[in-house]
Amino acid sequence: MNSVHACMCNLLILQQGVLAGADGVQINLDTLEQVQIIFRHGLRSPEKPYPGDPYNEDKFWPQGWGMLTNEGKRQQYELGKYIRERYGGFIHDGYMPTEFNALSSDSDRAIMSLLANLAGLFPPQPKDKWSEDFHTWQPIPFRTIPKPVDRIIRGSAPCSRFDGLWSDLLETEEFREANGKFKELYEYINNHTGQSYSYPVDLTTFYEALIIQEAHGFNLPDWTKKIYPSEMSTNLLNFAFSLVVRTEEMKRLRGGPLLKELLSNMDLKVRKDFLAKKMILYSGHDITLVRIMDTMNLFNPPHLPDFNSVLFIELHKSNSGHYIETYYRNGLANLTKLTVEGCPDICYLQDFKNLLQSRILSDSESGEECSVEVHEAQNFAVKAVSFWGNIYTYALRWLI
Repeated sequence: MNSVHACMCNLLILQQGVLAGADGVQINLDTLEQVQIIFRHGLRSPEKPYPGDPYNEDKFWPQGWGMLTNEGKRQQYELGKYIRERYGGFIHDGYMPTEFNALSSDSDRAIMSLLANLAGLFPPQPKDKWSEDFHTWQPIPFRTIPKPVDRIIRGSAPCSRFDGLWSDLLETEEFREANGKFKELYEYINNHTGQSYSYPVDLTTFYEALIIQEAHGFNLPDWTKKIYPSEMSTNLLNFAFSLVVRTEEMKRLRGGPLLKELLSNMDLKVRKDFLAKKMILYSGHDITLVRIMDTMNLFNPPHLPDFNSVLFIELHKSNSGHYIETYYRNGLANLTKLTVEGCPDICYLQDFKNLLQSRILSDSESGEECSVEVHEAQNFAVKAVSFWGNIYTYALRWLI
């Protein structure tokens, strides 16, 4: 993983309504009406050390385990600048609450990433100056969804139906055959770590620890050179993330709520509703991108989204109607345009809805379809958080 910042110093060129972004990918300002941006948080410390990890002490990770590092903060600040350069001329230079909204997963690294991102996206203009001590930063409001009810970004709300589907998937002959191809890799890693890995998702934490340590300049143990980086390990990670929402029902349960949110935002804009925003940011995780991209038929080939990966979902309007364009940047790589599988070259909004209608899961349906079960002792607390969390997230956040 390359921890060096990509250069984002290209100038914006505005000519006849076409904006050439920092990476040269053109945007038609005459047709653009809304952009929704979903990104993975910045570089962090490992979630936890693996057995035999030479960097398992707090002194190596003073910010704590699973927390955003200074490099991650810098990367997210640069991502905010990148968004500002790409969409300059579409939104005001200064923050305008009528144009913009931001929502974060309720995790420290996602919240800190969003704060750093917003600092790069909305540097204070002269009219925004509020303190002699802060010349390059202004406070920008955002919202979070409590973990017990988060079906949109992290997908941490309980869903026993999904859990059952996941267990069933791991028992299929298809999975066992595909997973069996990595038997030697499991044995090699287990012998050197003392851990008992047997499923691809279990290994993602281990591999990400290596990615993170390398990105921060630490020397990896010699034994890891055989399996990192390697084609075998890459294939295993790709396989792991291809399983996240493997079936139609899994897509509906875990990708459907965010898909519904995105479409609802587009519908508000199409109707010219006073609550409609021009730009909406979602600060999340690798799992957030995997679920929504797979649900939208954009996740081909399956892969581990790098830190700072970002998905742009643009709503445009032509004489023939509204249509969407999607762009993706994996980590610090170049931006690429994605095509929604099954949708025509010009993916009109109605065609997009028709294509994915069976995967759109509403909030009222999610509890029933998930058959959510909570312990008696937690029941009252979860219901209270759910009630106020939903009001806060779905009403207040659009009105303030």
